[in-house]
Amino acid sequence: MKILFLPGMDGTGLLFNELIQNIPKEIDLEVVCLNEMQAVSYRQQAEEIAGKIGSSNVVVVAESYSGRIAYELCNILGGRISKVVFIASFVSRPGKLARFAASLPRLRWALNAP
Repeated sequence: MKILFLPGMDGTGLLFNELIQNIPKEIDLEVVCLNEMQAVSYRQQAEEIAGKIGSSNVVVVAESYSGRIAYELCNILGGRISKVVFIASFVSRPGKLARFAASLPRLRWALNAP
């Protein structure tokens, strides 16, 4: 089993440094540097990463931008991905109406209103 860390838009994976320092050394892990990849689309990046994984099962930890890459990896690798952890991430960008969410009253308040 391997833990695969996919970074956010900065592509470096620096966010994972403190977390990785607290993972036991015997656990196989890899931080993917998106800046070193040739691929540009989510699907292409996932295919490039899948090619490097080999035949082992993986746990994917995806931060922000890489959420969609993790989703595409699941489509490519299927059952070889045992778990996916999304950190402040997304699979698709929110719709245009999402920007109004903060302006809407809370549902609890709306249900209790006279």
